[in-house]
Amino acid sequence: MPIYKELVFQLSADEFSNGAGPAAARVVKHLADGKFYCEVEIVVRGISTPDHAHDSPEAARTAIIQYWDACERLLQEPGVATFQRSLNC
Repeated sequence: MPIYKELVFQLSADEFSNGAGPAAARVVKHLADGKFYCEVEIVVRGISTPDHAHDSPEAARTAIIQYWDACERLLQEPGVATFQRSLNC
């Protein structure tokens, strides 16, 4: 059965350390449960993506920004790979 989603908003970020970026993400509302989910287009190995349900679009937006902040901290460490494309988008 298909999962129906509504795009709530899209975010982007650039100029990450280690030459990574730009990054894009979006918040979608699943029509079946009314919850808000984050979809990130890039991942950094070792950082969990914000893939759980949120009660508001603002909470989902905050989760994306916190995720990108965690990625940036890891990208600043020596020997860490850059972003990789996510398979869930």
